[in-house]
Amino acid sequence: MQYYYQPGGSYPVYQNGIQNPEAYKKFMYRNSLKKDSNKIGLLLIIIEIISIIVSLIIGFLEYDNLKNSTYVFLYEGLLSLLFFFIPSTVFILVNRLSFNDILPFKNTKKGLTPILVMFGFALCMAANLVSMLMSGFMQMIGLNPSIDSSFETNSTLDIVLYFVIVAIIPALIEEYAFRGVIYGVLEKYSKGLAIFVSSVLFAIFHGNFEQIFFVLPVAFIFGYARAVSNSMLPSIIIHCLNNATSVALTLMYENEMIDIKYAYLIEASLMILIAIFGVIGAVLLIKRGKTDKSLFTFEDSNTVIPFREKMKIACARPTIIIVSAFMLLQSLLLLVLT
Repeated sequence: MQYYYQPGGSYPVYQNGIQNPEAYKKFMYRNSLKKDSNKIGLLLIIIEIISIIVSLIIGFLEYDNLKNSTYVFLYEGLLSLLFFFIPSTVFILVNRLSFNDILPFKNTKKGLTPILVMFGFALCMAANLVSMLMSGFMQMIGLNPSIDSSFETNSTLDIVLYFVIVAIIPALIEEYAFRGVIYGVLEKYSKGLAIFVSSVLFAIFHGNFEQIFFVLPVAFIFGYARAVSNSMLPSIIIHCLNNATSVALTLMYENEMIDIKYAYLIEASLMILIAIFGVIGAVLLIKRGKTDKSLFTFEDSNTVIPFREKMKIACARPTIIIVSAFMLLQSLLLLVLT
């Protein structure tokens, strides 16, 4: 049956003037998803604008002169709070969202967190290996997909701050924004939708192709852990462990804190240990999945419209397109010009 819009109204009705409840429900559902997706894109645009403004100010103040000093790490920590935490918190308050719903920490499935951490952390290390291979290939053909992340210091305080700023704060702040706010806003429409959109935006927002290759599969791991546990705790722990491993290897190799032959031995032993725990986690997860089907399948909790249509609506929002295009262009320029 065909519908038309009632003059002065905003929802479909039957041609005889009688409102169709099902059509009205779908219409309102689509509008709600459009508004929420646009809000997410706007949040990321605001975060990027703040980042650009602060970067320009820092460049004007010759911030690079402070490189490798203790103050630079304090500034980095404060900037992380400014870029992600404050806009995300304002977003929650302005939209009158519940912090308990957006940022759940009570795992509804007992004993699942350690299993997810073991399995997820091992997958992160595997993704890192693939990223390294991809980066090496791109360098062979004359492209430089990475950014300079070198770190040198002889100060114990600098090392501690470096660990906190690089390993701990990003895990907390980024999870707060992406697996908290963005995932939390979209979860009511579909967990699969929330995982996909939050993961892709998380990867794109890193702004360089080397990290995109690594971050995208890792982001899906974070999103999966968030979805099946109904808690942010597993993804935060996996994120922290992943960053901490990267920091530890950087300190070992670039700072030459340990003799190179021992550093290789430590890294190899660590990777083997992580792989073993990953296999154990996978076995436990599969075993548990036999009785809990939700660990491997995400039934669309809200079937007002098909999942494919939800994806199309969310990804086609103007603000989502704008911020994605800008970040991808930035990544491309970084790849070509460096």
